[in-house]
Amino acid sequence: MFHSVWLVLLGPVFLLGNAGGAEGADTSMKDDMTEGGRGGISYFFEMEEIRARTLVANIEQVQIGDTRAKVLSSLGRPWLDMPFGPKETDEISGRIVRYYTRKCHPKFVNQRCDRSVTFQFGVDDRLKRIYSNIDGVRNRP
Repeated sequence: MFHSVWLVLLGPVFLLGNAGGAEGADTSMKDDMTEGGRGGISYFFEMEEIRARTLVANIEQVQIGDTRAKVLSSLGRPWLDMPFGPKETDEISGRIVRYYTRKCHPKFVNQRCDRSVTFQFGVDDRLKRIYSNIDGVRNRP
């Protein structure tokens, strides 16, 4: 069965979702996390604290207008780097680059649990916006 992938702008965060319906839908926090680890919860991915603090510090040095190449060289390899645009056309509106400090599920986005910063670049490959739910990283502009 073919499942299409769609991109939605929901508030300040880009989401990737499966448009295939309920099959594989994320229906509970229990699917996202398992018992164990620190505080009784373990995540699919959690960045080491020292690396997370370094990432936050490096993000503060990033400026609106920086090139994607400059951002990637400052922050390292991202979790996600992909073009985006209206789903009705094949037109590319720019790129999004996302870094996670915590990811609860390998396939699904969970806004309550995941901690990420998303950089939105225009077609000129220059940084336009920063969206974050990581403590210490402010949304710009």
